[in-house]
Amino acid sequence: MLPLDGIRIVEAAQMISAPFATSILSDQGAEVIKVEAANGVGDRMRFLGDQRGGIASIFHAANRGKKSVALNTKEPAGVEALLRLIDTADVFVQNFRPGAVERMGIGPDVALAGIRALSMSAFRGLGRRVRTPTRWSTTLSFRATSA
Repeated sequence: MLPLDGIRIVEAAQMISAPFATSILSDQGAEVIKVEAANGVGDRMRFLGDQRGGIASIFHAANRGKKSVALNTKEPAGVEALLRLIDTADVFVQNFRPGAVERMGIGPDVALAGIRALSMSAFRGLGRRVRTPTRWSTTLSFRATSA
């Protein structure tokens, strides 16, 4: 028996910070369901760096032990499917740009409604107090803004 057996995490995140964090939770026994964009690409991390079989090794490392589903969260049916998944979860982790979950209609007021035990976590690359908090962030943008 692992410490997080019986805990379900829905992860709507890409690149490295949130996926790596949830991979550690998966190692501890949590069931992690990764929600990827249904755009034929999914998590862009899949294609960055050294690859084996067309998939980057860092993607494998950050997404080990997870289940995966592709949803088009730009369409109402995809958002509704994501909400149904969130309703079954103990934890919802996302790293959309600031304000995106509210625009999608799944902000904390909706995601947490009626779910006593749900924890919602948002990973932000540049934080909320920078000049452009809605900007997409990568390692390059960290380096550029810290110079």
